[in-house]
Amino acid sequence: MSLVWKLLKRVGLSDRREDGRISVQDFHVFYSSGTKQKRLPVKDMSATGVYLQTDERWQPGTRVLLTLQRSGFLGKRSGPPLRLRARSVRVGEDGVGLTFIPEPLDAVAWRDLMTTAAALNGRIPSAQNDILGHFCTAQALAFLVRACPSAKARILKLITEDLGDGRAIRAIEVGRIAEDLLDEQDGGAISQIPPDLLLRLLELGSDANDELMRHSWAGLMASSCLAQAEESSGWTCVNLLTQFLPGHIQILTLACTRAAQKGWEPGFVFREKIECPTAEVRRLTGIRDLTGVEQDLNHLHHLGLLEPSSKANSFEQIVNANITPTALGLKVFARCNGHAEPPEAPRAKALQLVS
Repeated sequence: MSLVWKLLKRVGLSDRREDGRISVQDFHVFYSSGTKQKRLPVKDMSATGVYLQTDERWQPGTRVLLTLQRSGFLGKRSGPPLRLRARSVRVGEDGVGLTFIPEPLDAVAWRDLMTTAAALNGRIPSAQNDILGHFCTAQALAFLVRACPSAKARILKLITEDLGDGRAIRAIEVGRIAEDLLDEQDGGAISQIPPDLLLRLLELGSDANDELMRHSWAGLMASSCLAQAEESSGWTCVNLLTQFLPGHIQILTLACTRAAQKGWEPGFVFREKIECPTAEVRRLTGIRDLTGVEQDLNHLHHLGLLEPSSKANSFEQIVNANITPTALGLKVFARCNGHAEPPEAPRAKALQLVS
């Protein structure tokens, strides 16, 4: 048995057989059919793929998004589900064989990433025997390597050696979210991220304890993979986002969502300013008090992301906040949500932050 499979066996990714088969009774597997999720019987499963018994006949090369969930007591679902990307490789008489190995990786490279994932999760007691977690981590690592193949060694060193356990987990999450956001793109051309930019995004994303901030770093990573995205724009967003606290991204999210609902003229010009009572801003964003709201609004204005809010005199608090985003504010928000640019014909869905 290879050293790879010995490690996978030790952490629960391999059964007694040396080919790494996994007990099919341990999982429920679903795929989306229209608006419903359909459960499929699993005939065979390993660390590299699965054979599903189904009437579907996905031709080789067809991409399928599966949802895997561990079986619990009496066969009930247990624990959170995992979305796993798969690709059809063969059609059989009673079903379809799919591989988990993302192109252009081969089986050896995938197994190496699975070993790395198992070793990473092995450092965390609660994740040591989490088979689905190993799949998820390997998938995120594969995405990061595909996003910048020339930086593979640096990426793996950063995550496995340089970052502590908590930061490594957050870096993996940033990669996973970035890939999810790219999956939502309508066939946009994907290009490679410059090595220094990718590594910087991983470092900063791993530092973010706030979920919304991690999503923003992931969105910036995703948008940097788009062919039409400029590297200089990415670094501009990095510089701005490093000056953000969670309250700032919450206000920018509110501002750009309201802006998308109202719409704008060519050149990101608004017919009228977008206002919102500061009390409502506080309620919607969870900022501690009205003074904090005013400070965050002023900070975003000084960064060039929001139009200024006015008040009668310096001793009074702002009653109605001007949350009109600037063109730069809209662009930063779009980049932080996985888009190269804000839409010319805005739709609320196109700019909403996905939690």
